[in-house]
Amino acid sequence: APTAALFALRFGLLGPLAEEVLWRGVIYSGLRARLSAVPAAVACSLGFVSWHLLVGWRALPALLLHYVFSLAACWLTERERSLWPAIALHVVGNTCALAVYALLTVRPNEVLYVLGLPR
Repeated sequence: APTAALFALRFGLLGPLAEEVLWRGVIYSGLRARLSAVPAAVACSLGFVSWHLLVGWRALPALLLHYVFSLAACWLTERERSLWPAIALHVVGNTCALAVYALLTVRPNEVLYVLGLPR
């Protein structure tokens, strides 16, 4: 149980915090100082997807989701002039993904049924 709790803390809170500080706080803001918002967000998001590809994500739908997520995080950062909304979005997204994964390990047929996928 402590290992699961530490994983949940890392995946659900610490990872999103670190990634947002890096990707939106450093990379997006650095690009934004030189480019307008859309090219900066596209470049940052392509980097974000590339990073996830390098660390092992291979499924195209997941990579596309990371791209759309990153665009949304850049938009929130731009609109609110703060990293906190993007951090909150990332925490919620990772927590939901972790919850779906946990449910899939315990009740896979029910989750697949709810998602309308073959069992």
